[in-house]
Amino acid sequence: MKTNRTPTHYRVNQIANTPKSDGLIPVSVSTIWRWVAAGDFPKPVKLSPRTTAWRASDVHAWLESRKEAAQ
Repeated sequence: MKTNRTPTHYRVNQIANTPKSDGLIPVSVSTIWRWVAAGDFPKPVKLSPRTTAWRASDVHAWLESRKEAAQ
């Protein structure tokens, strides 16, 4: 049974556009990583040695700050 729960974390392919899907933000995966390196996007967290993700709350707060800055 599927539930409509709000995610707690996002993987990079859920945030950025990829050839297979559209992400939350219309930019490439490499742009997300460039923004992280520059300190312009929240830092990810390691969920396991091979799994990196972003806290959904951090991504949503970043999106809200961008909306406010655009107004």
